[in-house]
Amino acid sequence: MSALRKVYTVSPGRPFLQALATAILDGHFVGGAQFKPDAIGLSQYTLLLPTRRATRTLGAAFLDASGGRAMLLPKIRAISEGQEDLGLLMRGAGLGGAAELEMAPAIGSIERQLLLTQLVMKWSAALRAQDDSDMDVGARPGAETPAQAAALAKELAQLMDVVETEGVSLAGLKDLVPEEFASHWSATIEFLKIVVDIWPVVLKGEGKLSAVERRNLLLKAEAERLRTLPPSGPVIVAGVSGSIPATVDVLKAVAALPNGTIVLPGFDRSLTAQSLKLIREAHPEHPQFGLAKLIEALGVVPGEIEELPGDVPDAALGARRSLMSEAMRPASETERWHDFVAHSDAAAMAAGVSNLALIEAPTAQDEAEVVALILREAIETPGQTAALVSPDRNLARRVTARLETMGLQVDDSAGRPLAKTPPGAFLNLVIDAWAEDFEPRALMALLKHPLLRLGLPVAVVRRAARALEVAAFRTLYLGRGLDGITLALDQAKTEVGEKRRRQRAVVRLWEPDWAAAHDVVTRLRVAYQPLLALARDTEASLVVWADAHAAAGDALARTGEIVAGAEPGQVAEISKLWHEEAGEDARQFFDDVQAASAMAPQLA
Repeated sequence: MSALRKVYTVSPGRPFLQALATAILDGHFVGGAQFKPDAIGLSQYTLLLPTRRATRTLGAAFLDASGGRAMLLPKIRAISEGQEDLGLLMRGAGLGGAAELEMAPAIGSIERQLLLTQLVMKWSAALRAQDDSDMDVGARPGAETPAQAAALAKELAQLMDVVETEGVSLAGLKDLVPEEFASHWSATIEFLKIVVDIWPVVLKGEGKLSAVERRNLLLKAEAERLRTLPPSGPVIVAGVSGSIPATVDVLKAVAALPNGTIVLPGFDRSLTAQSLKLIREAHPEHPQFGLAKLIEALGVVPGEIEELPGDVPDAALGARRSLMSEAMRPASETERWHDFVAHSDAAAMAAGVSNLALIEAPTAQDEAEVVALILREAIETPGQTAALVSPDRNLARRVTARLETMGLQVDDSAGRPLAKTPPGAFLNLVIDAWAEDFEPRALMALLKHPLLRLGLPVAVVRRAARALEVAAFRTLYLGRGLDGITLALDQAKTEVGEKRRRQRAVVRLWEPDWAAAHDVVTRLRVAYQPLLALARDTEASLVVWADAHAAAGDALARTGEIVAGAEPGQVAEISKLWHEEAGEDARQFFDDVQAASAMAPQLA
């Protein structure tokens, strides 16, 4: 160890990036307050953070810690420790220097999915050709449909990501299972040959790397660059937990630099070396497992890790941390609890848990409602902040949706799947309505979506949708397709005229309401023409279907607004489906499918 500490940690309860920014501005990483970086000197720092989100947030943290004064920010780069950041490595991560320019590009996720789907379909066809048994279709191994093949391909992709992330080989798979189970295991081995034998050849033929492999190579190149061409200014790796083995090389290279520092997230300094050894060897479920492995790989003694200088949380929060640490102590060391109880300050412990609460909700919806109300109360309290930390993505989405009904927009650090965004949900409803032959439930869900416009004002399309529902669907409906809806509307109007239908809602429909309902059906027919035309095409590929899907969604979402400065009477070809970040992601999804057209399987 040099005169300056090489490894620090920021304890739970302190805002990590805010503490990091404050420590840098206070000169803690270069010798103390007399070496505080000025507005220009800060640009000499290099910071490596785990994710792109962290890099964006750190910029705001510097602004806040400096009191808003102008300054040149450090070089801040993400080493993409999170799975969601693999896309960064496909476009260039700024790691590895010149090595990145010489590296093959990463294969896109859609392209990989389509290639693997084709391989699964070919493997399944070959398997069925060899199988002359009378086994039921549903019980046969392999994929019977493109949808099943796509599901298997997704599982294979996830397996490959895990294997490549851990840097292990699948070469010894066949020897994992005892001989008496070999006949059952052989079918799995044959399937996994897609990953072990076939996929590397296919990837090489495409001249590309997997995103995970490219990330690993970039991290190794960055570690080598730091060793051979060390930066002149301070280098700080912060927030990296070592969950990806390849990041350990980067941390070792930084620790070897005379001006290198590592800041660990939430390392428990109360754990002894023996406790950490037990956690590494027998407790992968422990929250300190990853950090325990990391400090061993770095050769760091736990006692050498100090708290990052700065504001320290109050005693009550420290007592809570101690209690949580003891509660998760390895089972073989729980005899230490007696000593902990004997030497703990009961009043401090009581203060540490004074504002903790246990809520037992009867249903998942009630649970989300309670959490949303707690967060809302925090937002309405001046100076108070709040966060929901949960591994349950469904809970997070329910809470987010509930807060949005209250008019509150929240920042979900895990992001939101495209299918859960308004454009993604709308596109799902578009294809669902067509696949269900415009049955009432599917069609009304589409007509009530905020993005559906059909070239009409919002009030007009909503009123027309209500008229359609009241007239055609609030009675016995046996029709199919858009033609069936048209016939149902005509029959409903006849029955009302002959006074055979007396429901108050349908009797109160005016002539413009009937006309609007028919107009909506006509506009639906026009908008869905790309998909309706494909219903009779048994040779269409996935790309053709995707193009038709996007075209139908685009037509359904057109607003019919007049473009500013356009010729009188000209109707704008504006579709709000592709607006904002979620809409751009939806557009990118279809562009990626189009770009991978050569790999798209037939859907017949």
